[in-house]
Amino acid sequence: MEQMCFSLKWRKWINGCLNSAFGSVLVNGSPTKEFKFKKGLRQGESLSPFLFILTIEALHITLQEAKQKYIFEGIKVGSNLIDVSHFQFADDALILGKWSIENAKNLFHLLRCFHMSSGLKVNFNKSKFFSVGVNDVQTHNFASILCCQPSTLPCTYLGLPLGSNMNKSCNWKPILDKFHKRLTSWRSRNISYGGRLTLLKSVLGALGTYFFSLFKAPKCVINNLEKLRRNFFWGGSLVCNKMAWIVWNEVCSPSIHGGLRIGSLHASNMAMLGLDMDSVRCLICDDAIETAQHLFIDCIVAKSLWSMVTSWWGFKDYPKDLDNLLSWADSLNLTNPIKVFFDTVIQTTVGLKKAWMMKW
Repeated sequence: MEQMCFSLKWRKWINGCLNSAFGSVLVNGSPTKEFKFKKGLRQGESLSPFLFILTIEALHITLQEAKQKYIFEGIKVGSNLIDVSHFQFADDALILGKWSIENAKNLFHLLRCFHMSSGLKVNFNKSKFFSVGVNDVQTHNFASILCCQPSTLPCTYLGLPLGSNMNKSCNWKPILDKFHKRLTSWRSRNISYGGRLTLLKSVLGALGTYFFSLFKAPKCVINNLEKLRRNFFWGGSLVCNKMAWIVWNEVCSPSIHGGLRIGSLHASNMAMLGLDMDSVRCLICDDAIETAQHLFIDCIVAKSLWSMVTSWWGFKDYPKDLDNLLSWADSLNLTNPIKVFFDTVIQTTVGLKKAWMMKW
């Protein structure tokens, strides 16, 4: 923490937290005499993850410096040949490197040095070694150098499939299983329509968010998920269907069109990926397609904000077209502090519009 330029007072506070921890052990339901922890914090202490992130930052710095000194080589990705060597998420680390014995040995030594300096030891029994375009014999040889378990792609990392073709419906089985698991624990016949509607919006609509934010779901997967939601809403089960009195697309449509605002899974998937925004309606007023013009100018909330701004500073009117916003702001005769503030707001709005219209 001293090397990260934390102040002396802050370091004393953290040191006090580390040296003042006491605990006891429950034996037959009765706590023993308290004893002082010699190392670390109490189990479940909310400060632990923050201190761990500070400590694991040393691993990032070690790998970065090893790359600069050509001790460890990462891989080149993309058309710009970006050098990537590792990804970190909490206590998980994904290290990528060039295929060579020297690179593998240097990585093992770097992890060993990190363990000796920080006290954090890599659990090689839980670590796995993957190879791309290499036979199994070489994979096992390199895994033995790092003392890891050899494995093959595809695999699961942070709950997501890694190396899988997500255009195949079989790789979406975890999402289908989640829906089935939820629906088997609920008895739709014993829940009112209002209760089913609430569960559809709050639970079933959010189960696939993690996958939908990264992968485009195949049409057959969307259809299967919508079928499960439709059967549950009309009081059916996983085995038998019940008669649907209204077309499901109309049920999912906004309330202004006579629907229940359940929302389409396909539209949610596209919105999370930044694609096909024409199918997403405004989440604030539910009155029109969510475009940059509607978000900043035509929406009911945007109009109320503009009316407040014009009344505060005595403007006669505000632009009805987002493209004319900059020229309108330049034509205003404002005092310097207000102009700086207002120019900042306008520039931010125009920048958001450009990002909104960008083809991701």
